[in-house]
Amino acid sequence: MARELLTREDYDSTIVGGEGVIVIVDKYTGRTAHPVDCPSVDAAHFVEKVIRNKRKNGHWYWAPSYPVAAQELYAQPCQCL
Repeated sequence: MARELLTREDYDSTIVGGEGVIVIVDKYTGRTAHPVDCPSVDAAHFVEKVIRNKRKNGHWYWAPSYPVAAQELYAQPCQCL
């Protein structure tokens, strides 16, 4: 089951866990699933989009796997694979 990341603590614990994928849902670029160690999964980007901009143009989620990200969030894998 996917869950939305709402705080910096959510982000940090997800990254430290090292498992699953981060789904970045962007109003303009769509829904992309990234491995937690992907360069696109950056704390500064998370803080900007989720905390500072209050999720106005997008959301970040954690999912346990790519299949779950695709099924629940309609996310496509990122190009870093």
